[in-house]
Amino acid sequence: MAESAVERDILEEIRKLDMPRQERVLEFARSLTNVQSAGIPGEYLLRFAGAIDRHNLEEIAQAIDMGCERVERNEW
Repeated sequence: MAESAVERDILEEIRKLDMPRQERVLEFARSLTNVQSAGIPGEYLLRFAGAIDRHNLEEIAQAIDMGCERVERNEW
C-alpha cells in the first residue's frame, strides 16, 4: 500500500525528535488505536421503555414544540 502524504509528514516530524519523544509519540499513537467507544448498548436501555407515561410524553413534546424555533434576542 502506498504511503499517504499524512504518513510522510508524520514520519518527517517524528524523525526530528529525540528517542524519548519518539517513544511518547508511539505510546500516543497506540492509545488512539486502543480507544473503545463509550456508551451503553441499546439492549441495556430497553428496560426503560415505557417508563414515562403517555400523558407526560405529550406534555414534554408540547413543551419542546413551544420552546423551539423561537429567538430570544436578549439571550446572548
